[in-house]
Amino acid sequence: MEITIKKKPYEVVETVKEGHYVVKRKKKTYFCIDFGLDQATYEGIVEIEKKMSNTGLLYPHIRVNDKKAHIILTDYIPGPSCLDDLVAGELTDEHYDGIFMEAWYARNEKYLLDFNPENFKLYDGQVYYMKYKLYPYKEEDAFQLKGIYRWAYTKELVKHLNELHIKVDPSRLKEEYEQNKEIVLLVVKYYR
Repeated sequence: MEITIKKKPYEVVETVKEGHYVVKRKKKTYFCIDFGLDQATYEGIVEIEKKMSNTGLLYPHIRVNDKKAHIILTDYIPGPSCLDDLVAGELTDEHYDGIFMEAWYARNEKYLLDFNPENFKLYDGQVYYMKYKLYPYKEEDAFQLKGIYRWAYTKELVKHLNELHIKVDPSRLKEEYEQNKEIVLLVVKYYR
């Protein structure tokens, strides 16, 4: 199957869901989002990407923007989300170093990110923010105070996994004191 964007054909490699595809052209792979008639969402994503481009955040940049058809092609970041990595086992130093770096860049520009781990991917040693959402910065909602609790096997993560209907491994849940100790040690080690 092919899709034409700005008069150029792209091979559809995978249909992720309706309007979301992995496409390829000349050995380069992209993620395609077809907004169809939803012009408001399309314009919102393009506007957020402009803001994100000045932050230092790692994210899939828009490479092709078809304004008439409301289709964008972004960098394709393969692999599982950080949530998938966390459910499968422990996160690595690369995960934590990357998420704290993303939080630092966002904080410097007075933004908060959606810090749920499913919105991030570790690829080629770096953590990428996969969601085109920025929120006004509030110190009480900062990553090191709230978001970090979903980046380790804590009560908050278990509640989040239940909301997403993902199977929980109760043997990995530590006592509250051990959970808090782990969070504090992560913040001390990685906070910028």
